[in-house]
Amino acid sequence: MMEEALQNPKVALHAVDPMEGKTALHLAAECPDDNGAAAVRWLLEKGIPWNVTDGNLNFPELLARQEGNTKSFKILREWAIEKEYHLYHTTKRPEDEADHEFQKRFHQVRMDAVLEDKSKKFAVCNVEYFLPYDAPEEIAMLCKPGGHAIMMEWERPIMKKTAELLLDGMPTKGLRILNIGMGLGIIDSYFQEAHPAEHVIIEPHAMAVEFMRQTGWLAKPNVKLLHGRWQAFLEHASDELSIDVESPNAQHAEVVFDTATLKTVRRTRVDVGKFDVVYFDTYMEGYRGHYAFVKHVPRLLRGPGSRFSFFHGHGAKDRSVSEIYKEAAGRHNNDLGLNTKWSEIHVDPATQWHRIQERGKGVPYTHPHLIPICALAPTVPRTAVPGVAWNPYPSRMHHSVPD
Repeated sequence: MMEEALQNPKVALHAVDPMEGKTALHLAAECPDDNGAAAVRWLLEKGIPWNVTDGNLNFPELLARQEGNTKSFKILREWAIEKEYHLYHTTKRPEDEADHEFQKRFHQVRMDAVLEDKSKKFAVCNVEYFLPYDAPEEIAMLCKPGGHAIMMEWERPIMKKTAELLLDGMPTKGLRILNIGMGLGIIDSYFQEAHPAEHVIIEPHAMAVEFMRQTGWLAKPNVKLLHGRWQAFLEHASDELSIDVESPNAQHAEVVFDTATLKTVRRTRVDVGKFDVVYFDTYMEGYRGHYAFVKHVPRLLRGPGSRFSFFHGHGAKDRSVSEIYKEAAGRHNNDLGLNTKWSEIHVDPATQWHRIQERGKGVPYTHPHLIPICALAPTVPRTAVPGVAWNPYPSRMHHSVPD
């Protein structure tokens, strides 16, 4: 019946309920599976995006879950994972391009924004380290103005659990750790408990570097700070790069005049090398920035015993989006020669906040935070990613197996 109705040229597929803002996909998701599941699949195939929201910012998947429509829920979930997985590949599928113009008509929650400019601006924006008068131990790193949180004390349980999973069974001697994004240094403090031989931190923000200096991080003999965005150090094939270094342990340094910034800078030749543990937690880069970094991970790890993790903040406020990006990220990792195991940790919703104005009010969601632990493994890529996948048989050609 729906298909017949929508053949009428007077009926717009992108029409919404004027009272609740629901699309046809929302209404189909609410219908019992006997009729609704087929309608859900048909509407998705016609181009209604899985992540369209109604007037209450609900996804169709949420409505299917609430109504107990397991078939519709499964169709929506699998469709979403497949769409988001393919979204970040350089080569787009024809159907992806065909959908783009039509889907502009819908209100969607998107995770694929290009945030390169915002990330660069963050590196030079004004931030503050906030100490609440009623709880001075709850230090937070905030953007000014606006009070948007960059890192908060309530994230400590996540960092502690992540460090435990990364460090479990690691060697007691010669341990090398790389962390991208210092923030408050919470996870770095747990990394230090393992007494690493070398602890490299990449941090772009000058005020964060000053925080590190004031809190004694630069005085630690095993800590090396690389001051700049990670792209400055890793966007080349070579592991040996000319980079800005802020470290008392820097060697072979020279002072040069940077014509781009018209400033005198201190440069040194640094061997970035390989690591037993790599952790990635940056700000204002989105999933595109995350995926761009992960492509470098296989060459940063020493071997199959090394581990990589990242802060899974992709859609973290919404259970559906967080779980969808868990699966998409796992597939992308697989393409790069990384397997991924996930753990869950529950953080008290009453302690969580994302803007300083919201502190003490808690958050409305209760789903767990997801922690990925990745390791090199001989995987079968779904899509070719030349030059980055780990090949356990270097004498053989590495070929992709199509879906």
